[in-house]
Parts: sequence; structure tokens; C-alpha cells
Amino acid sequence: MKAWLLYLLVSIFLGSCGGSPQPVEYSHPDYLTLGKDAKSKKYLIHKVFETIKINVVGDYFGQITPANIQKAVLDWISPLRKFSDDLSDEVQVGKFKLSNDLTIKLVDGDGRAHYSSFLFLNEIVLYSKGHDNFGTLLHELGHAFGLGDTYIEGVWTCQPGQPPSIMCRIPPYNPRLEKDDIEGITFLFCKYNPDLC
Repeated sequence: MKAWLLYLLVSIFLGSCGGSPQPVEYSHPDYLTLGKDAKSKKYLIHKVFETIKINVVGDYFGQITPANIQKAVLDWISPLRKFSDDLSDEVQVGKFKLSNDLTIKLVDGDGRAHYSSFLFLNEIVLYSKGHDNFGTLLHELGHAFGLGDTYIEGVWTCQPGQPPSIMCRIPPYNPRLEKDDIEGITFLFCKYNPDLC
């Protein structure tokens, strides 16, 4: 079976934050029952002690540059440094055919950004005509680390009682992690590294 056909079938099978099933870990653990999805070693929360390799497919655009991709990944790791001096500060961004932790596919045109993780697939898809590219990258990386959306799909409002966060992207868009995002990534890190917390 050709790779593009398999990719098409997987994309049709999945439904997402624009494309695939989201991890059931939410940035605020009280809102939904926590599932076991983030246990998958594909999530970047399990890679924070090593060099993270990001494979980029397509041409860079707007705020989506190698330096900003590195910055966005490190923005998610930064709040965890209080727990360990051994966290990685190295993020490699380039064309890695094999042996990468995440693929970011850059598409020219309109579309809804999304994160997909299914079997061998672990990728973020970003569109050049999207708004606030860096904020969208941060949001989708939150999924890649293991966090879910905290907005209500189709209604585009945060869950009741949900504070503003990059994982609940409602205007005005602030392209930075908020307190709730930091609590979410800290929760995940401590869940999988309890001896450090």
C-alpha cells in the first residue's frame, strides 16, 4: 500500500483538534477524567531528558522558523527545570527521514492546524494562511507533549471554569504559556517522574 494512501486512510479515520483523537490528559486535571493516552512513549513529555528531534516537511512561513520551533518546544520544557537540572535544552530542527520524535508538516494554504498520533504517525500539520502561527504552534506542541484541548469543540469557548491558556485558544490570542498550561505540563511531568516532584 502506498504511503500516501495509508496516510489518507488514517487521516479519514481520525478526527482531531482539526484532525486526530486528542490525548485525554487536559491542562487542568480536574475537568475530565485522566486517561492513559499520554503513557505512549511518542509524547514529548517522555523525551524531555534527551535531545528532541523535529522533522520538518515543507517550506517555512511566517513565524514558523527553525528558531521559533526550538523556542516553542523549550517554552514547554522550561517550567519543568525546577524539578531537574538534567532536562534537555537541545532541540534539533531539520529534515530527518528516520529517527525523529515529531514531524511538523508545513502546508501552503488554508486549513485547520492539528496534531495526529496514531501507530507510527506523530505529527503536527500547520497551514500558512492560519492566524497567529506561533500561538498555533505552541498549542499543537501542547498536544505533542500529551495535553488535550480545554475548549468546547464547535462552540469555541473554554470549558466552564477553565482559565485562559494556550490549550484553550480563544481571542485574544496570547502566544505564550499561561498558568494553566504550566500546571498541565507540570502535572504530566510529575505523573511520569514522581520521584523528581
